[in-house]
Amino acid sequence: RSEYEIQHFGFSVEQIKLEHHLMVKKVLEKLVMEFAESLIKKSNISTDTAQAIRSATKSVTSNIYSSCKDILNDFDALFERHFRIPDNVLLAEDTRHKHEITEDEQQLQKEARVLEKKFKENTLLLSTLGTEMEMHRKIRPLLNRENELANKIEDLLEAKIEATEFEELFNKVIKVETHN
Repeated sequence: RSEYEIQHFGFSVEQIKLEHHLMVKKVLEKLVMEFAESLIKKSNISTDTAQAIRSATKSVTSNIYSSCKDILNDFDALFERHFRIPDNVLLAEDTRHKHEITEDEQQLQKEARVLEKKFKENTLLLSTLGTEMEMHRKIRPLLNRENELANKIEDLLEAKIEATEFEELFNKVIKVETHN
């Protein structure tokens, strides 16, 4: 990624963050050193005290730099936000690397979409047929009983039973059927 940033901006985010930290540190060192020298010149202090002030400049610079860490981290986040190239972005010169879809690939994609649609339709059809088969399996015993009853009625009609006898027999069959 940093190579990509260098290609586009001329620097990477990591480089600019590092250089920014070094610049702040150098400016702080210079300011603290100038302040110490100014203090030494303007006040009449001994050579030993002046040397102690000069030797303390590094620790003072380090303490000031440490207190600036939060602000530097905010700057780092700002650099990240403004100079980081997202992973999904191509630079203008990289568009030549983009894959152009050929007519054959377009045709294959179209066929794949058609086959996918047929597959979904067939899956739905199979599911519907399965449900219908289950319903037929459940009502088959009822249909068998109804056929038996119709056959008995036909037999009775062929035997030319009188209407009253037929009614009595029919009521008996109905009672038997309703108790089952």
